[in-house]
Amino acid sequence: MAAVLISSMSIVSCGGDDDDDSKTPSKPQGSSTYNITASAIFDKEMAKYGYMEVSYDYNGKTEKFQLRQGDKSDALPAANGFSTKMLQIFNSNIVDYSGDNFIIHNVILNNVDNKVDVVFNYKFVLDPETKTIGEDAKYSMAQPAVVGYAEADANAYLQFNTTVLFSIGVRPDKFEDFLKSAASREHTTTFTRGK
Repeated sequence: MAAVLISSMSIVSCGGDDDDDSKTPSKPQGSSTYNITASAIFDKEMAKYGYMEVSYDYNGKTEKFQLRQGDKSDALPAANGFSTKMLQIFNSNIVDYSGDNFIIHNVILNNVDNKVDVVFNYKFVLDPETKTIGEDAKYSMAQPAVVGYAEADANAYLQFNTTVLFSIGVRPDKFEDFLKSAASREHTTTFTRGK
């Protein structure tokens, strides 16, 4: 683990789970429900070595899906300026990234009860058949992430989730350790209307 940390530089976007947005009121107002637009994003470079596994609970049941190399990709949602916001996050991380660098799967959940938080759990699963790293390997990539936003009614409640972790310049001789380390971690992104 220490070797992986030493051999790479990780940068976290400034978005965080709760952006300081002037459109976000301090307390929920209006409607008793809210809507969620979530995007699972998986770097196409990392997809060469495994897949992204995602699960979330909604309406009393668990939904699951995977993102794999070659899957058809959605576009980042444009509503509420979200795709523009994400492109700014990518650019601020000293990487030349766009939506085309990712396999994207959008999930839209409508009329979620205000009292219910929706938690997306996700992880990178390393392909056990990955034995060697090709000469064309790129040693900088984004970690799998679930980003998106929660929105309510005309009171303009908005909560953005925009955190993306980039690993920059992993040493080639530590790349396999980096992949194993990435596969050992599980992540969550929580969408909430507020209590």
